[in-house]
Amino acid sequence: LFPRAHGIHGIHGIPLPEAGECINDVVFDSYGTRLAVCTNSCILIYGAQEDWPQLARIDGAHSDAIWRLSWSHSQRGDLLVSCSEDRQVIVWTEQGFGAWKKCFQKTLGAPVLDVRFASPALGIKFAAITAESQVNVFECTTPATLQRWESQDVMIQDKGKPGAVDWKPVMPLASKQDRLEVLAVGLHDRLVIAAKGARWVEQACQELKNDSAIQDVAWCPKTCRSYEVVATCGLGVQLWRLDQSKDRSPWRLELLQDLLPDKALVWRCSWNAMGSTLAACPENSEVCLWTSVG
Repeated sequence: LFPRAHGIHGIHGIPLPEAGECINDVVFDSYGTRLAVCTNSCILIYGAQEDWPQLARIDGAHSDAIWRLSWSHSQRGDLLVSCSEDRQVIVWTEQGFGAWKKCFQKTLGAPVLDVRFASPALGIKFAAITAESQVNVFECTTPATLQRWESQDVMIQDKGKPGAVDWKPVMPLASKQDRLEVLAVGLHDRLVIAAKGARWVEQACQELKNDSAIQDVAWCPKTCRSYEVVATCGLGVQLWRLDQSKDRSPWRLELLQDLLPDKALVWRCSWNAMGSTLAACPENSEVCLWTSVG
């Protein structure tokens, strides 16, 4: 299904912050024109041009290590959300001329390990997961002013050590069934699928067959498939097939393909916009690519 391409090394150098700073996350905006980077002490934003000009720097964004970043879609105003060991999630909005300000800030019960904005068709909302496996969805109910945000808990049974979270992509003209709000939650020993009805509830779960926690999860955009595909990485890279029922019968989640049988430790994985190519970054300083052939 996804034959592996050759590993590639970095080509364009980006001017990084001070020596000794650890880069914890790197993420492009929705059109690939800006790149946000977070370290243990600051957030940096670069222009995606040949010389990678620094457009903004947010010093003291958090009081502890900043773990993850996520952009909202440009349709929703290019917001940037960050999460940190200081237990806070912060949504940033651009003020022009490289200035960014907080428009939402929330302290959770434990360090926040991952944040992810939803598709713009679902409104301005993002999910966050803490070190105690608390998953929350935050939604802005005043898009014009960004002043009011509401929170919902995502109920997960038998919580384990957390890893990452991602949304099912929703297309603008999607059917009612495809517009259902669904999250993939990667935990230490299993992948959980949760959906929103009257409230957020767990719909499917599959235990892992190795001892490595999920480090990242990426939901594949669906074009012509009748089922969903979710990628996870940690000890290797796995693809999972999800079949959503249209009635009250249980959803089915099963392993579709193991992409790295040698079980290298992999930190991040990400799909392209069409869902045809998966990228992953193992510890060997390469980027591995897989392309769909069917």
